[in-house]
Amino acid sequence: GGTVTREQFQNMASKSINAVAATTAGVYQGDEGRAINIRGSRSDAVSYYVDGQKIIGSAGVPQQSVEQVTTIVGGTPAQYGDATGGVIAVTTRGPQSNYFGGVELISSQLTDPYGFNQVGFSTGGPLLTKKDTATQSKNSVLGFIISGQVTDIKDNSPSAVGNYKVNDELLEKLKKNPITK
Repeated sequence: GGTVTREQFQNMASKSINAVAATTAGVYQGDEGRAINIRGSRSDAVSYYVDGQKIIGSAGVPQQSVEQVTTIVGGTPAQYGDATGGVIAVTTRGPQSNYFGGVELISSQLTDPYGFNQVGFSTGGPLLTKKDTATQSKNSVLGFIISGQVTDIKDNSPSAVGNYKVNDELLEKLKKNPITK
């Protein structure tokens, strides 16, 4: 398996948990946004965990909320129970000592006809802090994070070769005299 940290995830081209997991040896994803297969198992044999809780379906956690993604492809620990294919465990960000926030916009609307648009945001910070007497610094005991991500894709599966159309003259000819065996 493998682990991808928040910093590595934010520098990756893909923003989905499945695509991050697909960078691990033994994990296959047919196309971006599709289900994954671990070690040849069916996609429904992959178990997703977010902060230790099993999730049914895929983990739809916004990228800004992810602290790390761990993909387990073999030798599954007992804590994951009945995972037959593999496990994708997502750990979300914990309480932060400072307030933070950000917005990320990705769009191909102006450069290609496929129309990939994604907006992500996050904000968070401390709610309750405790002063460390040894270092005189404040550590967050309780914090919050609010994040979200919206994706809109006009064409989910663009063709590399384009679309072919029979010219109108030939189409009319075939309508009048269809080819039969």
